[in-house]
Amino acid sequence: MGLNDAHRLQPSAVAPIVLGFDCPKFSSFRFLRTNFPDAAPTIHRAFSIARMANCHTLVIEVIKAIGLLEDDNIELAKYGGKCNDPILRISFWKTQFHDNMTVDALCEHDLVGYLIIKRDIGNGFQSGKKFSVDRWYVFEGVFEQTSRSEQYIVPISSYIVAIGSKVYVINGVLYCQQNSINKCCAQVALRSLLSRVMPDNDISYTTINEYAQFKPIRGLPMPGSGLLPLHIYNVLDEVGIKYDEFDLSAKVSGYSYQKCVYDGVESGIGSLLFIRYGENGSSKHVFPVYGHTFNCNTWVPDAESSYFMMGKGVGYMPSDLWTDDFLVHDDNFGCNFCMPRKHVEEDKAFWAISLHKLGDCLSPRVAEGASLFILSFWARSFDSSNIWNRQITQLLPKVPLKTIQPRFVFRTVSISKSDYLTYLSEERDAKGNREADAIIAAFDSMGLPQRLLVVELSLPQLFPANKRKIGEFIFDAGKSIGDDILLTVNSAFCFGRMPGEYLYFGNSSSGRVLLRRKSRLVDHTKLLYT
Repeated sequence: MGLNDAHRLQPSAVAPIVLGFDCPKFSSFRFLRTNFPDAAPTIHRAFSIARMANCHTLVIEVIKAIGLLEDDNIELAKYGGKCNDPILRISFWKTQFHDNMTVDALCEHDLVGYLIIKRDIGNGFQSGKKFSVDRWYVFEGVFEQTSRSEQYIVPISSYIVAIGSKVYVINGVLYCQQNSINKCCAQVALRSLLSRVMPDNDISYTTINEYAQFKPIRGLPMPGSGLLPLHIYNVLDEVGIKYDEFDLSAKVSGYSYQKCVYDGVESGIGSLLFIRYGENGSSKHVFPVYGHTFNCNTWVPDAESSYFMMGKGVGYMPSDLWTDDFLVHDDNFGCNFCMPRKHVEEDKAFWAISLHKLGDCLSPRVAEGASLFILSFWARSFDSSNIWNRQITQLLPKVPLKTIQPRFVFRTVSISKSDYLTYLSEERDAKGNREADAIIAAFDSMGLPQRLLVVELSLPQLFPANKRKIGEFIFDAGKSIGDDILLTVNSAFCFGRMPGEYLYFGNSSSGRVLLRRKSRLVDHTKLLYT
């Protein structure tokens, strides 16, 4: 439990109302139209998600403005707004409904999701224009989600919420909505992602706005108008989150907004995707991206590398090519949407920020570039008796650093030293071999950094169908190096693991030399976090 859970853990101020959600007499549209005539589409979306999850029971509770709710109302008043009573907590359940049912009859594992909704009134500002605000909206909500074979969500956050007299745990990604008075899409996107890693399990809008060092500039009179890039940098710096950026106006060759967003999802705590829309692109919006789908049958990787020259000058297939959709929240429309990976046109996605895990500094893109550099030089010295090493050698050019056909797959993930060593000690290769205890002990004592970036090496025939790899390159995730590949190799690289051996640099009287150590893992192994 975190210090910021108080608003979720309070009991209902009056007796909860229990309704049959799938009863013939109940209509979500009629219920919302009658009780929340100005409700945002996001509330309708939540009821639709509950319907798709086969919910049977709906619980409605009135709660007080304590904790983060009280904090939000105090800040709201600073900008001339107010919250109208009541504040409601609505929860959705798979427990079968029956007449005269009470919350005590709810089954512990049947909670599908909850909402805390409130009605704020005041003057909002968007694009420099003032307008009147008076509507019900989602202050926060969580729907149960898990990483599955077709969806990747890391980290999965756990939130505790009181329903009736009991406390329940729900796993998912916090959803929040703006009110355009004291918070806009940027603040709610930041809260959604930062709540996954904050020590107190959440962060208030007051804190976000204080960290932003918000000042009325360029005609923006209040936080609800939006945050400038500097404000977002300030927030991330205050909470200690490092980040990579895609900037359309200073585009890096071979680096797309899709790759930037994917790196934040696969290797970090998520990403912020900024788009422009409307006449002349005058309006802007930001989505928190927290996961992605995985399609083992997609045609894209082969087509991109063979027909459309994706990878020219890159030399490998980034694993994001097997992504069909990003998993996003949209505070205008609702939570838990699939956004097709290339649906947003390149000129409409003007900015993206991938957020690293706490303690990580090294860019996944740079680590992958360093891995390709290392592979191109080391492959000639691999044990050629191993079929996988021969496969790698055949795909490389005869002269290092010449044009490399993009037939390797690189996937970068972030992991702690202890979790990686646990993985290495428990993993079995395709032949059932397990690593020697002496190897694990040697790595444990060699002073590996606490945070690692692991660039997993696979092949396009092995990666999607088997979710397996043939090797990996280990880097110190805490190194802040920038885009310098050689510096990354020399100062952040720890070791590489290929079939049958580990390779690493050592020092001799003649300079740095390549050292080897035998490994019992001689065949492909599973990908991390799968």
